[in-house]
Amino acid sequence: EVLVRAGDDATTVMLHMGTPNGLVMLPDQWLGDHRSRLVLYARPGYARSDPQPGRSVADAAADTATIMDALGVESFAAVGWSGGGPHALACAAQLPQRCLATAIIAGLAPPSAGVTDWTIGRSGMALLGDDEGLAAALEADRTESVTMQAADVPQLFTSEADRAAVTAELADW
Repeated sequence: EVLVRAGDDATTVMLHMGTPNGLVMLPDQWLGDHRSRLVLYARPGYARSDPQPGRSVADAAADTATIMDALGVESFAAVGWSGGGPHALACAAQLPQRCLATAIIAGLAPPSAGVTDWTIGRSGMALLGDDEGLAAALEADRTESVTMQAADVPQLFTSEADRAAVTAELADW
């Protein structure tokens, strides 16, 4: 499943959304006057995209190339938001002639960095290697995510500055 926001110029940006974001186009007001073509797709297992057991993050490069080929796009920039960051980096690493620039927004630390405090009580790096515990935590996160209201979103952040930055409009999105 792919969403495309047509732009006025020849620049195309592939936005790899975070985890577990759905497939929702960014509101125009967030993009301002920037009129690049914006492309988003649902990774395997998200939205109506079929799961691909055994898939790796590196497979995002081939998925992106297939989408860009279908759109007739030769070169593009890749942007990864949070859990989409590694997918954008896969494009940079595997498609260097096509992926001309890469940016990461709110990127995740690699497991080797030892950053685990943000996962306390939630699924994530703290449970890697514990399949049963990870499955239970993911199910709890799913249940919480589908029942969450916009007013609950700021409480997910640990810093006051981050909580203040999450406007009602952003939380609703």
